[in-house]
Amino acid sequence: MGGIIKKIAKTYTTTQYTKLSVGYDIIISPDLTTALRNSTIVQSSITHSGFVPSKKKCIWLPQATTKFLGLIIDLSAHSFSTPIQARSLATVTGTLVSMSLALGPVTRLMTRNMYRAIEQRHTWSDSIFVSDSTITELKFWLSNLDFLNGFSINTSIPHPAPFIQTPAEQATADT
Repeated sequence: MGGIIKKIAKTYTTTQYTKLSVGYDIIISPDLTTALRNSTIVQSSITHSGFVPSKKKCIWLPQATTKFLGLIIDLSAHSFSTPIQARSLATVTGTLVSMSLALGPVTRLMTRNMYRAIEQRHTWSDSIFVSDSTITELKFWLSNLDFLNGFSINTSIPHPAPFIQTPAEQATADT
């Protein structure tokens, strides 16, 4: 659980000998109790130093997930990820599907997870979570687009010859 603050600092040492490591704008604490205590200490230190923390910018309550410097930090999953806008992924997916005649039937198979990710969005400008399987699909297209381009039209499949039968011929065929 991490407490998020909006104060640039490197390290705080308080009178209670509690040492806090603080990155630009973020405190990562091992648990909720520590996060709340650290948040109070930092808030107090900032105020006692003569600074007035912005009520709009400061988030003093601990959060497990936040956006920071263009990254999504998820402390419960122990991960950093890059947000992707739904519109960007939809553009790539739509382009691939529109070229499915040239790329072949693999297009439907290798865009399923992309569609799943796009369906998570509420608006087109939303940042969406991209799973490992979606990343695998995107890497597949980066590696194989040139190779798959040019799906052949199979002319070796026999097509039935057009056949028209008049009512008179039908009557003769029935007898």
